[in-house]
Amino acid sequence: MENQDKEMMEAIFAAEEALVHLRKAKKYLDKAKNWGIFDILGGGLFVSLIKHSRMDDANEEIQQAKLAIENLHRELQDVQDYINVDLNLEPFLAVTDYLFDNMFSDLLVQSKINEQRQQVNQTIFETEKILQTLRSAV
Repeated sequence: MENQDKEMMEAIFAAEEALVHLRKAKKYLDKAKNWGIFDILGGGLFVSLIKHSRMDDANEEIQQAKLAIENLHRELQDVQDYINVDLNLEPFLAVTDYLFDNMFSDLLVQSKINEQRQQVNQTIFETEKILQTLRSAV
């Protein structure tokens, strides 16, 4: 029983850590989305640079969240479903956005930001459900 409690606490910690990084990623993606709207309206290279910087910040947080989720999966492999997130922005989109910097490339990148936001939100939701289940079992 003591070992199970230890495993549950480790799983809780992993879920909490994942949520910290996912929420930071969401914040950066929200900022990227706002800059993306400004870019669509004619923001130019400087705005594109800021937008992509926020996207890079979000990707760093997503990578940290993936590690925490992998740790959570190891802790719960017999109990919970694996949460899979794949939120990497293809490098081609960033290059296209910088080189062509027009409304079409801006819309394409904005669409990708919105997809990432949806995936992060869904992962936050699923991780919160797992955390709630873990907390009620301890």
